[in-house]
Amino acid sequence: MTTISKPKVEIDSELFAFLQTEEKRTTVVHCKIYAPFPTLARIWDTTYLLEEGGNKVLLIKAFNISVAPNWTWFIPENEFFHFTLLFEGLSRTCSTFRLVEDIREPGGFFSGRIQRNKSDVYQVELSY
Repeated sequence: MTTISKPKVEIDSELFAFLQTEEKRTTVVHCKIYAPFPTLARIWDTTYLLEEGGNKVLLIKAFNISVAPNWTWFIPENEFFHFTLLFEGLSRTCSTFRLVEDIREPGGFFSGRIQRNKSDVYQVELSY
């Protein structure tokens, strides 16, 4: 008979502390946008979350949508298309924020005020 045990894993205490800092937390925003017909869309890397105190929380990665200058072709589901954005963590004192796509042309995405929750995972309908 063979006994399998879990190996003891040691994590450097400094590395563990670093991974637990606020800077490593993330905010997930699942976005949906009204689109009654197939369309092209993209997100700019200048997109951020704007906390009520003026702090900007930067975009880390976009899922299911291209980052400019590339485009993604969307065929809407029930007149909406969906994508997810991963941002740095919100400040501990933040209670509300907005999503802002800061671009040099008309049509940037934005949200209304979003109330902070404990999970920092949000479902948001964006406008443009």
